Amino acid sequence: MSPTDRQVGYNALISRYGLTCVDDRTSSFIAKRRNVVDRMELADGSVVAHYAGKYDFDDTLSGHLEFCLKYEGVKIAQVLAGLEPELRERAAHYLYLAETRSSFAIEKEIPDSQRAERFRRLLERAGEDVHLEE
Repeated sequence: MSPTDRQVGYNALISRYGLTCVDDRTSSFIAKRRNVVDRMELADGSVVAHYAGKYDFDDTLSGHLEFCLKYEGVKIAQVLAGLEPELRERAAHYLYLAETRSSFAIEKEIPDSQRAERFRRLLERAGEDVHLEE
């Protein structure tokens, strides 16, 4: 990483705003001296990504959020960490409900309320590490 590289994305927001959430596994940087996107997976499973200067944007909250959604994906925990507790709970409920509805719509299914709630609980646990045994 060059001293002129600028950290962007979720980890930049976590650092800048002191958000209380797990660091993202992807560290993204705008590297103005590069002409291509370079992604490297490290031994611990984390990823370091360098984006060419053409991906640069205004260093604002909205600029970072737009970059995150375009190139790092939707990571609900990181987005919600910046909200007030009451808004966070309402936003999380809405996002999980919307994802549940769209997932069932893709399969052209209409779930009963118990099935939809089970699916929603599974979505909430999607990022957890799970130990599997044979």
